[in-house]
Amino acid sequence: MIVPGQLNIAARALISRIRVKCTKNGYEWVRQNQEKEKHRDTCPFMSMTCPNGCIGVYRRDQLDQHLVACPYQPVPCVFCNMGVPRFHLDTHVENCPKGPRLCPLQCVERLPRLGMSTVHIQETRFHHAHERKKKLQAK
Repeated sequence: MIVPGQLNIAARALISRIRVKCTKNGYEWVRQNQEKEKHRDTCPFMSMTCPNGCIGVYRRDQLDQHLVACPYQPVPCVFCNMGVPRFHLDTHVENCPKGPRLCPLQCVERLPRLGMSTVHIQETRFHHAHERKKKLQAK
């Protein structure tokens, strides 16, 4: 007499031994069915979507090459170290709160956007006034 639970165990054992193939792009992989899931996670020819959200679909073995140039790949900002999509990095660097900016009084100093501008202006206000006066006299 066959107990229902034993039938499922026997059926699963038989199914796991069935030979299966992966024929993605001419690649031939033949193993037992029980190895199929592991292969699906490692097959170099499996189609993968870009993890950065771009619209591309790539073979697993070509995905790393795509990520090197993917416009949506996060790249660290040189000032704040925040990961910014590659296509947006230039704009972010220009406006990064931790990045430098030119002195608002038009001297050659590059100042951090946060905090130090006020200190710079206060410490060099006489120099700025003198330089501005020289420019006016030169006209």
